[in-house]
Amino acid sequence: MSFSGGGGDGTKPTKAMLEELAKDDPDVTRIRRELAIDAKAKLDSLAETMDSTLKTAAKEVLHQLLELQLTDRSQHMLDRLAHIKSQDGDLGRAVDALKSDPALYAAAIEEVRSIENFERAFVFVYLSKYFNCGLFGGVDYSVLGCQIKSAGFIPYEQQASFYSRGQIGLSVMRWQDEEGLHIKPYEITAAASLACVSIGQASRNIRSRP
Repeated sequence: MSFSGGGGDGTKPTKAMLEELAKDDPDVTRIRRELAIDAKAKLDSLAETMDSTLKTAAKEVLHQLLELQLTDRSQHMLDRLAHIKSQDGDLGRAVDALKSDPALYAAAIEEVRSIENFERAFVFVYLSKYFNCGLFGGVDYSVLGCQIKSAGFIPYEQQASFYSRGQIGLSVMRWQDEEGLHIKPYEITAAASLACVSIGQASRNIRSRP
């Protein structure tokens, strides 16, 4: 299995992550809910920067966004906000204020999705216990107990050669995209790996051409 690690994979391992990695059937939801505690506090701080008349409603909006991330992370953020807005006038005003401030909106959505940042490294480390895996990119997963050493940065024009060494190429998204696939599944299949397994929003198992 071939895998590219990169920026954003440096989530500090928690006790829950290490305990779940030791299991054959890890409880990823436990990890996400643990990370959501810290995310909720940071979302409250963002809400505090809003107009004083909206702070309470804004916190509720952000709390609901976070809970929806935990329960249905494939739902579009704007669809979530439309649902929240329909519940109550104060919530609706807070939603409108959030959407009218691009910098605040981006910061809030990034924080909501931060509970998924651990997953890319976690999935690779878990699978490396059972499969022969290759890793490249500027990452070090040893803090998660991974025994696989990264081959380091590989120039883009040489990455296809690395991917093609594996019978399977692994792509793990971190849920930044509203829909569709990011570029990795296409890079992997173009490199003539036997198959690409993509884990993430609107993803599919994609087989390369014969």
